Amino acid sequence: MSNRNKLLIYSTGMVFYLACQWLTIILVSNLSGNTGAGIYNLAISISNPFSAIALYGIRPYQVSDINDRFSSRIYVSSRVVTAGLAFLLCAGRVILGGYTGEAAVCILLYMLLRIAEAAVDVFQGIEQKGDRMDAVGVSFYLRAVVTIVAFVAGQLLFDNLMLSMLAMPLASFVVIWIYDGRLSRKLADIRPQFDWRAIGQLLWICLPLTLNTYMVSELATIPKTVLESSWGSDMLGIYGSIAAPSIIVQTAGSFLFNPVIPALAEDLQQGERKRFFARGLKYTALISAMTVVCVVGAAIFGRFGLRILFAGNLSVLDYADMLIPTIVCSGLVTVAWLFATLLIVMRDFKSLIVGDVLAIGVCHLASRLLIPEMGMGGVTLSWGIALMLQALVFVAACLWRMKRQSS
Repeated sequence: MSNRNKLLIYSTGMVFYLACQWLTIILVSNLSGNTGAGIYNLAISISNPFSAIALYGIRPYQVSDINDRFSSRIYVSSRVVTAGLAFLLCAGRVILGGYTGEAAVCILLYMLLRIAEAAVDVFQGIEQKGDRMDAVGVSFYLRAVVTIVAFVAGQLLFDNLMLSMLAMPLASFVVIWIYDGRLSRKLADIRPQFDWRAIGQLLWICLPLTLNTYMVSELATIPKTVLESSWGSDMLGIYGSIAAPSIIVQTAGSFLFNPVIPALAEDLQQGERKRFFARGLKYTALISAMTVVCVVGAAIFGRFGLRILFAGNLSVLDYADMLIPTIVCSGLVTVAWLFATLLIVMRDFKSLIVGDVLAIGVCHLASRLLIPEMGMGGVTLSWGIALMLQALVFVAACLWRMKRQSS
């Protein structure tokens, strides 16, 4: 199979998977109303930072580890460690946050789905290094279908959000065991090897990466939690429903540049710095153009599309004007992701942390100043300001390092 066809299967599979996640948010809103949607979006928001810990930012390092500094067995065993730690920390956050009853259970169940995504991520790294991006795409297709079918079946049979959310990670783990695990075993030895010295080295090296991933997730979580505490779960549910379509920008951007990470690493190894940065500029232009197209499409068809999607919960339409700002924020997220990836390949982890810390500080301040008064408008404004600062720091760091290495 040609590389083009492999990338086509991968990219469409990722889009399909995230589209089904978005569709689940729409189904929750239509079937459970704003309260159910609020709990579901709260579960997404609370679990996001802990998903970052489970993933630990290792995937970009794993696929750019072209000299195999660490074996596949170490990558797998490190994921077992980080996933277990992430779930325990999430449970602690639930307890300390005072969440009880249905909200607490739903947060932990959604965290199980995050753990499933972290588990498959390490196998997909092995598949990517084995030139099987098509297999990564097939996995996305399979998990998308089984998770959304499991959720819908739970709702239709039991009309219970908790049981529906339990069915999703269980179905996902079945696919991972049957498909990704079996294929990865053909490409590498995936038996966990708890060599604590090697695991410790890998986790130490990737600590800045997981801090980056954690803070990027926290950056999106801070405004939503402030909105929930100031305006209630119903308002968060409406915001989550409106913001869901904007995920297409992040999805399309990530499938554009994720497959070229190994090529970026080879460019640097071969001293092709101009080609390396030219790729970065190319994908920045593509992401920017894609964001503009999505904004224009939302301006023309946004309200009509939301009316169709949320026919069972038309109160969402009162806030349709928020769609365009969320798309712009998604574009900024994707640009920041791209330049963060360039910094990771260049192993400039310090600049990642500096940009993240500055953005987190600004986001905290802006959220607490703007959201209590402005509501949803304050969410996108505070998030957007922080994202612009983060992206500017990452771009400046990339330019500075390229200039330094070429001199």
